[in-house]
Amino acid sequence: DYIAELISNAENNNGISVEVYLDLNNDIFSIAMFDDSKTIVRIIIDKIEEGDGYAWTATTSPNISTRFDNVVTYYFACSQCHELERKYKESNRKRITRFDCHGKLIIHVNVPAIEATIKLCHDILHEEPEDNTVLEEVKQAIQANLHLDSVQI
Repeated sequence: DYIAELISNAENNNGISVEVYLDLNNDIFSIAMFDDSKTIVRIIIDKIEEGDGYAWTATTSPNISTRFDNVVTYYFACSQCHELERKYKESNRKRITRFDCHGKLIIHVNVPAIEATIKLCHDILHEEPEDNTVLEEVKQAIQANLHLDSVQI
């Protein structure tokens, strides 16, 4: 909620850069098993995406500390960042709009200390990505008709 508030108060031309320390004793994390940093990071990402409206994509494998057990750093980039753009074959498929936003998100989870650090940097607050989620009814219809071939559908 804090990050969402910062973004809503910022102007589009201005970026945002913030570092937040989280106490993982919070009720939000009670469903996460504290030896599973991946679940903790997924909860944090879901909350950030819900608050800021952007989608975040993992850019590298998690950096697992060799010195300390259960200390992990995860790296993400804004899904609409030019840095994630790939070369595709020519097609009429609509591509997502890319921006030179340099959106980066780093989440450092220290499970033994029950804390996390979030570093978010977004140079340009651009339009949010389109929501292309498939409706639950459509998913159920597909599951119910998996046995049919294309002619029968």
